[in-house]
Amino acid sequence: MMMTLDWIKSLDPKRVIVLDTETTGLDPDENEILSLSIVNLDGEVLFDELVKPERRKRWPKAAEINGITPAMVKDKKHLVEYGDQLRELWKNIDLVVGYKVEFDTNFLYMSGLCLSPHVQEFDVMREFAPVWGRWNDYKSSWRWAKLTQCAEYYGIGDFDAHSSLGDAEAPRQCFLALINDPKYVEPRINRDDYAREKAKADATARSEATKPSKTWGEAAKEEPGLTVGCISIILITLFLLGGCVSCVAGIFG
Repeated sequence: MMMTLDWIKSLDPKRVIVLDTETTGLDPDENEILSLSIVNLDGEVLFDELVKPERRKRWPKAAEINGITPAMVKDKKHLVEYGDQLRELWKNIDLVVGYKVEFDTNFLYMSGLCLSPHVQEFDVMREFAPVWGRWNDYKSSWRWAKLTQCAEYYGIGDFDAHSSLGDAEAPRQCFLALINDPKYVEPRINRDDYAREKAKADATARSEATKPSKTWGEAAKEEPGLTVGCISIILITLFLLGGCVSCVAGIFG
């Protein structure tokens, strides 16, 4: 089913969840979830737990960012132990919202929980980008804003960044603000069309800039009048020069 704004607004807020994870790293093939927080669109906390990784023992770089140390999770349950609870939750939702939501759902699916892959996802980061309006010429696409920048744009106060609960609550508020933002509801320009036209214009400009200069012969073919004019000028010049030579010969002859 195609996800439209009217469909999103028609959903029961209790069947829309906003989630965030904190992890041991960025690659879901090699890293694991350390905490998972889920709230519904009404702001009710449905899940908020620290979990113990099954394979990773240390994650010093991630700990510097999210503050979750091995000592904090050594006595916690593994995420799979919450499998039944999370699968039941997924049966009763229509939409998953997040900030760079694919990052979080990829970690969930890689954890082996077998959650329904058919639930629609809404990425606030991607959808907010054209509203934010910063264009990336190099990538020919809209720049992505940080969650803090999106929150600041919509006047959302301080939140506990890099805690999964804080990073779930902030996107919830950003999501509600975004879907009611006139710039998003009635975009002045379709972002996909704009991207295509911008890329096409850039390619044309680069092509023109690198095109070699026309030879005289190429210019003459394109502008026949130019050839006639040039020949006329040449003949007149030769005639005048010939007259001057005759005068000089007469003087000194």
